Order: sequence, then C-alpha cells, then structure tokens
Amino acid sequence: MNLISLDGISKSAGGAPLFEGASLGLDAGERIGLVGRNGRGKSTFLRLLAGELEPDSGSIGRKRGLSTSLLPQRPSFGPDETLGEFLYGGDASRIRSLADRRAASEAEALERAYASLCTELGLPGMEGRMATFSGGMVKKAAIARALAPGAELLLLDEPTNHLDVDTIEWLERRLSQAQYAFVLVTHDRWFLDAVCDTMMDIERRELHKYPGGYSDYLRRRIEREAALEKAESRRLTVLKTELAWLNRGARARAGKSE
Repeated sequence: MNLISLDGISKSAGGAPLFEGASLGLDAGERIGLVGRNGRGKSTFLRLLAGELEPDSGSIGRKRGLSTSLLPQRPSFGPDETLGEFLYGGDASRIRSLADRRAASEAEALERAYASLCTELGLPGMEGRMATFSGGMVKKAAIARALAPGAELLLLDEPTNHLDVDTIEWLERRLSQAQYAFVLVTHDRWFLDAVCDTMMDIERRELHKYPGGYSDYLRRRIEREAALEKAESRRLTVLKTELAWLNRGARARAGKSE
C-alpha cells in the first residue's frame, strides 16, 4: 500500500536548490535509509514528508488518515519543561488527535506505551526537568516521544547521535522488528545496513531509490557512477572530435583565402 507519493517536487533553501523534479513513492512497511552529503536536504526532506514544510513546486499525496511521527535531529524544549510535558507535547499525529479529542482509552494506551519506553530507556520520572538531562537522555526522551504513538510512518533524523552502544543496539532491534514504515537519516553506516531494506539518496539535486540495504546501495552506486563516468567520457570524446574538426575547417578556410 502506498503511504506517500511525491510528484515532481522541488525544494530550495537560501536560494539554492536542494532537489528538483523528484517523483517516487513510499510504501507501507518500507524501511528506508536516506543518505547524501551534508547540506543536501536530508532533514528538509523528512520535514516535507512530515507535513511541516511544503515543496516549492510539485505535489505530495498522502494516504487518507496517514499517521506520522518525526524525531528531529535537535529536539527542542522549554527551560522549565518536564519530561511528561515534553512527551505529550509532541507533534505526532496521534498525540495531536488525543489532545483534540481527549479520547480516554487511547490516552491510556499512549500512557502505557510511554511508561514502558521510559523504563526500557532508563528515563527518570515524568516530573524530571528536560533542562537537567544530558544530551543522551534528551535523545532517549525524543525517541520515546517518536515511538510511543505507533505511527504508520516514522521519520528519524540522526537517531543514534549521543546514544550509548547499548541504546543503539536496543533501537536497532526495535526497528528491525518494526511493522511500520520508516525513513532514517544517520551517519552510522552499520546501523543503516542492519535495519534498512531500501536506500534513497540525494545527489546532483536528484532523489534516487534503491532496493536492498546499505551494502547493496554501495554496489549499485558504484555501478551508477561508473556508468556516468563512461557517459561523460564519451561526451568529452565527441566534444574533442568536434573541436578538432572545427580547427581543421578553420585552417582549410584560411588556406583557400591565401
């Protein structure tokens, strides 16, 4: 089942294009790793999928009622915000829905999910102040907030930053067993290879999607780069031949005039 369809979307930042004319789909259950050089638009792309940003051109279609949850690279919180306030102040679709409808049964389920995740991640009580947490504890709280609502599409921006090895392995197991779809941005190549079954990259202002994990992606990327280099080599050969022909023509004309 298709969750999101991108049709010719383009996006710029600071006047510079990040990607142009991108068209592809994200399906239910897909485990996608998104890679690309820094500044190429990976975080922007996640925010587009989450609905926080709109494309400059093109359109994004979503499955009716699609629930999404975004883990930002740098979670933000107020100076006096408690863990409980942080968790229930998230932007996940289900959290917003509960705040709007005050559905008691769903609220209880979400509370149980938070309690379980906080225990597994070693987080303190709900009254703990976020400003006193270490970088690793803040990231754990943000992971709990992203995972608990049980969204159909999870968007993770650098989830392993500031985490200890045990927590990274815990998250790896969790994502490997996931039934939902996710798009993951990380510099941890081992983590990508362990949890992703599809890869996507942003290169030369284009979005490309590849089946398989990160190791498969590297092989396909090498093949694509080799094909591009071969095509560029042929193009340069044609240009050099044309230049040589023009030079011969110029000498021939000069000789005739003399």
